[in-house]
Amino acid sequence: MQGRASRRYDTRNQKPDAACRTRRLDWGCSVELNDLIGKEVVLDTAGSILYLGRLEAVTPEGFWLSEADVHDRDEGHMNKEHYVVEARRGGICPNRQRVMVMRSVVMSISALEDIVEQ
Repeated sequence: MQGRASRRYDTRNQKPDAACRTRRLDWGCSVELNDLIGKEVVLDTAGSILYLGRLEAVTPEGFWLSEADVHDRDEGHMNKEHYVVEARRGGICPNRQRVMVMRSVVMSISALEDIVEQ
């Protein structure tokens, strides 16, 4: 990663800085997860909440998304799969500028572009 300065995670403001983007492997992330940085992703949970947004950073605590959509299937008429397919077709409709999703609640992560439309 040439040309990028090394920076650290600022826990005081709970905001990731470039360390989460440039020193990704130092956070124990796999190479595959690093490939998702900067892409639109879907974070699925065991519960009714679904997170969609641009993956900005991965920290030991969790995942930072920007232009994020936090969706609760219990508050809508679509199940998770249908909602994700609609987001793939029409784009993510953000309801948060940024959100930090705790690593402990995430069951799976995938690129939105990898969602199969049926």
